Amino acid sequence: MDNENLKTLLGSDFKDGMTSDEIVEVLSNKNLADLSKGEYVAKAKFDDVSKTKSNYEKQLADIRNANLTEQEKSAAENKALQEKLSTLQKQVTKSEIEKILIGTGLSDKEYGDFIDTMVLDDHDKSVMLASNFSKILKDKIVNAQNVAVTEATRATTIPPKPQSATQPIADYALKLQQVRQGELKLSASEIASLTRQEQMAKLKK
Repeated sequence: MDNENLKTLLGSDFKDGMTSDEIVEVLSNKNLADLSKGEYVAKAKFDDVSKTKSNYEKQLADIRNANLTEQEKSAAENKALQEKLSTLQKQVTKSEIEKILIGTGLSDKEYGDFIDTMVLDDHDKSVMLASNFSKILKDKIVNAQNVAVTEATRATTIPPKPQSATQPIADYALKLQQVRQGELKLSASEIASLTRQEQMAKLKK
């Protein structure tokens, strides 16, 4: 920019080292006119100064546009970088969660439908969520296995042979049972007699 023309344009408002914003502010308050019409400056001088002013404003606008474009580019590049870093972090988080879920015995088909819901922006919270889920699942698996073992044990236990409705417990057998359980007191000869009846009954079978 021609400092002499700028000094002529700004007049007493001109200062060395003025910034572009200061120049624009001064120009916006200037009243440039044509002396041939009875106003303030000569037409030739007005045309020259007006041209200089227009050129300067155009240069200033180009500079501002260029700066704005660079800022926009920088912002876009920064946003793209942040998104890429976020994606990479989520991939790392997902890999750690997969290891946790596999440790519970789940296959990729079993956890594939819900694993993405565990991947949060916060890595630590994601891992904690998966770990808590894994613990609950393992507890349920252990409980289910224990129940299965208990049921299997019950199924393999041979139940006592039920007494036939047509074959009630013999009187001697019932009395001997009561004696053994301490519910009935008999003399030694009575117990011997009942025992003999029991032995005879066994021989007949």
